[in-house]
Amino acid sequence: DDDDAVAMHPVEILIKRLSNIAKQKMMKRRMSVFKCFAAFLSTHKEIVVPHIAVMLEPIHRTIVESTNELENAANATRRNPTVSAAVEGQAEFAQDLLQLVEDSCESPQQFLDAYSIV
Repeated sequence: DDDDAVAMHPVEILIKRLSNIAKQKMMKRRMSVFKCFAAFLSTHKEIVVPHIAVMLEPIHRTIVESTNELENAANATRRNPTVSAAVEGQAEFAQDLLQLVEDSCESPQQFLDAYSIV
């Protein structure tokens, strides 16, 4: 068990650092981090799944911020269609990633436990 804990430590550090990068409101960085998360989940989910709570925070934040931005843009007198399309794309990708995280979990309860922390 000690060997497993040591082996997981670098993965946890990597996911925490990527999550911190994705918390910032920079669209290109967020999308890059989310693509890394998707790649990790697609190829090495057994290593990544124990750390999904850390991954869920920036995903949830992105979904909430995107929803708020789109609602505010709809209520504003001027709407920038380019920005709205980019925000919609980011929100869609975050939703897809959230679904991938949920599908990667061994049970719905594991996902709900991690998501409740966020």
